[in-house]
Amino acid sequence: MTMLILRMDNLAWHCADSFAFPDAELVQTGAAACADEIICERTPAIFIARFFEAVVQRRGVWLADPDWGEGRMEELEALCRANQRPGMIMIPTGGTSGRLRFAVHSLKSLLAAADGFLDFFRQEGAHRTLCSLPLHHVSGLMQVLRVARRGGSLYFARPQAPLADLAEDFSPEGCFMSLVPTQLRRLIDSGAVDTLRRFACILLGGAGADRNLLEEARLERLPLCPCYGMTETAAMVCALRPDEFLCVGAEGGVGRSLPHARVCIDETSGVTARGGNSGRIVVRASSLCVELLPGGSVDARCGLETNDIGRIDSQGRLHVRGRADRVIVSGGLKLDAAEVEGVILSSGLVKDAAVLGLPDPEWGQALVAFCVPIDAKEGLDFALGCRLRESLSPAHVPKKWRFLDELPRSSAGKLDGESLLKQTYTR
Repeated sequence: MTMLILRMDNLAWHCADSFAFPDAELVQTGAAACADEIICERTPAIFIARFFEAVVQRRGVWLADPDWGEGRMEELEALCRANQRPGMIMIPTGGTSGRLRFAVHSLKSLLAAADGFLDFFRQEGAHRTLCSLPLHHVSGLMQVLRVARRGGSLYFARPQAPLADLAEDFSPEGCFMSLVPTQLRRLIDSGAVDTLRRFACILLGGAGADRNLLEEARLERLPLCPCYGMTETAAMVCALRPDEFLCVGAEGGVGRSLPHARVCIDETSGVTARGGNSGRIVVRASSLCVELLPGGSVDARCGLETNDIGRIDSQGRLHVRGRADRVIVSGGLKLDAAEVEGVILSSGLVKDAAVLGLPDPEWGQALVAFCVPIDAKEGLDFALGCRLRESLSPAHVPKKWRFLDELPRSSAGKLDGESLLKQTYTR
């Protein structure tokens, strides 16, 4: 058995609690399975204690967001009653759709991801990490399991201020940290660069980071590790190690496959992107979930065909270009929303941006851009439109612009597209 040491004195939670975590084989041959359990808990110490207890008892575990409303929780309870999965771990997923959906993992698949991560980063001894992501999310949960698998220390911090109020004896040296781009942007702007530079590795995922942010991080010599993964793959399956990132920056994409995974491109998928040799990203890994609820099974032999578009360069590094389901057909032309967002973000005139397609009687779909200006918004639509015409074409210029103080994003950095659409229709 390994011991997981929790350090939560910085948030007035239980200090240095320890939990024994058995191997997958011991759990799977243990006590008879009990009824599934829903874990909806904000306090990490309580969440982890309940999670480990349920896993050892071979209960089916359903993870829930503490911020879900009554209606969403009732939906979850009904789904749980109708889909008992003893010994399995149901992690919420849904991307940008907002639909309640779960990736069904076994303990074996989660531990395969943890082992692949630890091997990739050459973590032979105790593993230390600072967690500021929610534990019901795969990126937060996997930080717990990596430490549990190898032993070490797990520190917790507030998502809104990952470096604030840390324990007096906390040291960034040799410690990992996971951030989404929004968190990294705020930390850099707050003047925390010197502290960030001292970490062993800063994992960056959850949402695509714009090139300006990545280049700024490289120039500041931050040990950044852009990575790629999803709930269905038990978090990351590709990563760019910090030493390589500091050499190549954004040109390295999200790096190479981890030991437990093989990522390839289906160039026959019929979806193309600028740069050539692009197609749907397909993941084959021992960390794949076994099914989606609701949604059906996942064939491990064929791999998981994602909705992400990417290419693999001559160095074997993956570059994610956008999503296949984000192609907007406007006036008979297929326009890549991610490509338009990329030009807007590279202008240096906005902090954040999202492009959606709205039904339009003339165009079929019309591009609408939602932006968070850095300075005044006066004339900003004209300036951004000029950049889009120069970089892409007049067809790529949004028909409407919306300037907001902030874009609605989840704690993992995912855009809440439904909320944006509601804002548009209620104006």
